[in-house]
Amino acid sequence: MFEDVDASKAYLASTKSIFPGKLLWEEQAEFDILFEELCATVPDAKETFRALRIFSSRPPEQDVSGQVLINLTPTDDGRDTKPQSSPASSSFPQKASTSLSASTSASPVIPTRGFRAVVFRAAKEVTRIFREAEFTFAILGSTACYLYGNKRLPNDVDILMSSHTCDIESLKESLVTKNPERFYLVNAKSPKATWKVLWYHDHSEDGELEKTKVDILKPGILQLPMIFSEAIVDKQGFPVVPMSILLLHKLKGWKDNMEATALRLRRKHDANVGDIGSLLRIVVDGMSSQEKKNSMYWKRFSLERFDEEFRDETECRVKLFFSRFPEYHDMWQKLGW
Repeated sequence: MFEDVDASKAYLASTKSIFPGKLLWEEQAEFDILFEELCATVPDAKETFRALRIFSSRPPEQDVSGQVLINLTPTDDGRDTKPQSSPASSSFPQKASTSLSASTSASPVIPTRGFRAVVFRAAKEVTRIFREAEFTFAILGSTACYLYGNKRLPNDVDILMSSHTCDIESLKESLVTKNPERFYLVNAKSPKATWKVLWYHDHSEDGELEKTKVDILKPGILQLPMIFSEAIVDKQGFPVVPMSILLLHKLKGWKDNMEATALRLRRKHDANVGDIGSLLRIVVDGMSSQEKKNSMYWKRFSLERFDEEFRDETECRVKLFFSRFPEYHDMWQKLGW
């Protein structure tokens, strides 16, 4: 079926009423097929769903398109029984590639010198402090693009928190409190602004004082969706949003900047197009043969993360993008568009 662990875990974990007996009967069969095919394709999906208390209700004799059948049914007290697999399970894959979350290409080099290196030092320090506080969060934006394999070095750090109720200004202040030598706050340029701008600064290996901006976001801002710990991807020690969120939100940024009145935003157009093209190639090149046969699932599970308005707007944005840049048309088609 597909090997995108992260998109699938987040989808199933975030769907309402996903436990057996709570789905509408019309949705149960579809849920079971998706659940079992994922378990048959991805080695760690079974354990993850069990931890989330998500189970299939399909009886074991019903096979799924020649895939390995995993029979996970809950006991009376809600615990799952030991999974039983068909004889075909001897061919269970040992390792899954996750084209929505990770490319098969070599990991990018994290720069230690040059003015862009400060971006990664800032991301590392934010990661350290937030992990110590046991927050769930992930990096997005241009830094995430680079960590996936995009060649353009980022200018700043964008952090997406998992909680839509968190207080962003308090989070900024906590970073300054935890490391006042590195983080500081300045007033926003807008005179009516009620927020502060967070900066990170330190000295490079050459002794130069360097700085970068750190933006902290939460679900709902800029139509960003909720993220779950199961969906966050580790990239060289950095927590990163799934590729599906990154690509579709980068597409939103492209259109928003293209239509912006501010010149500084319109100037980002070429960089946005380059980022999107690079991410498309990373996804498509990282697809397994099975994923390419079932590429419509990429689109489906990616859009499930977002609200209806974002999904509708994404359809329009994709069409606009490949109408202006037809060289990317085939890549979007391979993802289900």
